[in-house]
Amino acid sequence: MDNNYLSANNNPRSPVPVKFILFIILLGIGVYLYPLLINFIATNGMAIVPMESSRPAATAQPTSSSSSSAVTNTSTALENTLKSIEQCLRKGGRQISATIKAYSTQVKFASPEQTHFQGYANEADWRDCQKELNKVISSNGDATSEIIRAYITAGDQVTRLLSEITPYYKQKDFLDDKFVKGKETDPTLTLAFHEYLAKESKLHNLWFTTDQRLDEDKLKIITDKSSYAYITRDLRYQMKALEHVISSEPLDIEQVTIIIPQLAQAQKKLVTIVIPQLDTQTAFSSSLWQSTANAAENTLVAAKATQRLLRDGKPIPQHNDGSIFNIKQQISLFFSHYEAAIKIHDTWLKTQAILNR
Repeated sequence: MDNNYLSANNNPRSPVPVKFILFIILLGIGVYLYPLLINFIATNGMAIVPMESSRPAATAQPTSSSSSSAVTNTSTALENTLKSIEQCLRKGGRQISATIKAYSTQVKFASPEQTHFQGYANEADWRDCQKELNKVISSNGDATSEIIRAYITAGDQVTRLLSEITPYYKQKDFLDDKFVKGKETDPTLTLAFHEYLAKESKLHNLWFTTDQRLDEDKLKIITDKSSYAYITRDLRYQMKALEHVISSEPLDIEQVTIIIPQLAQAQKKLVTIVIPQLDTQTAFSSSLWQSTANAAENTLVAAKATQRLLRDGKPIPQHNDGSIFNIKQQISLFFSHYEAAIKIHDTWLKTQAILNR
């Protein structure tokens, strides 16, 4: 892996028309794709679902070194596996979790007129989720496959039950039968909800811990700690650590206090080291990373608001400033910008390689 992502192109040769045309095409593609990428990633979700906290947040930076070729050879398949799990959890899984939460807060047997639950309307997302996970089952060992199969089974059960009950709530039939059917189906639904959330938590934890270890391996082999490769990867690593901490119950104020400065340091390096260097090479890529840096700063603002409430012993609100929901929203926006910046910059690097042949 070439880690000198910021090497300037000092080729003294005069540009030729083909190079100029390629550059213009790249720029046009970038301008066109960036808003689409942001919209796609944001729409498909980056929110973290509840999970078990079996591993502390990243509190120490990787320091040892290992063979770059060994990590490269073993990480590609693993990255594909993690991507499949992530895509499922962040889209189909997120929709199911949101529906479960809506049911628990919006269905009010004692006050039918205040019940506003609309049911479940994302079966297509769940089918896509299954397709992604089936790819993983076919290429992994028994332990991982069993966790995934259990999650799919629980997901099938809960989506079937939700789909069956959706017309009842969407058409407000509970106003006609005085919640007779709603009360009859509630125990079965509640049991399915608990089963799904338990299996989802286990799969999510498997994904998170493996993904973080992969990041650690990649960070270890990058010798230049001020390079684009290291700083952008470390920023991702720290953001995911925060994501993990705020999703754990009960919320650990010590872990929150530890990770916030680490994330702030990673964000500062992006602003003070990477972006100025990119300004001299590719202004478009630089602007995308500036948006990413701004999103990281907004996440820090949201996390610090919650940290202050925890420090002062004050309750954490469900929404707005100081809420976990607000932090997750900011993290979602961050990853939208981050993934777009990574894709566009990688495209620029590949084009530069072609031009320099």
